[in-house]
Amino acid sequence: MITLEPLNDPQEYAKLHELVFNRTPEIIPTDVAVGRNDNGDIVGFISGFWNSHDSFSIQWAGVLPEYQKSGYLRYFGSLLNSDTTYDVSVENTNTVTIKLLLSLGFIPIGMIVQGQKLYVQLKREKHG
Repeated sequence: MITLEPLNDPQEYAKLHELVFNRTPEIIPTDVAVGRNDNGDIVGFISGFWNSHDSFSIQWAGVLPEYQKSGYLRYFGSLLNSDTTYDVSVENTNTVTIKLLLSLGFIPIGMIVQGQKLYVQLKREKHG
């Protein structure tokens, strides 16, 4: 099992982000939740911004390297609220994450270009 809990320390978030993505974050998001396993170890995080009371933009979600390929990111996705609309952009080469999001009910709604990278925009409407 995983539990999600808020993380309010920007420096701790920056450390987690660097561990998962091998770079420092350009922007510290307003909302961060860390996932802990049954032993209380942080295994990953999800972060982003509220657009309104029922719409959340996922900026980053990741699992620490030592816990990757264990199903934790899928479990994070299963904890998303059904009464919230979520949107996310994923680099088009990240097929593993795109497949995961599609399996969680996200649908592609467009493409955007940032710099030299192409991103797929996905959205999951609230179910409530």
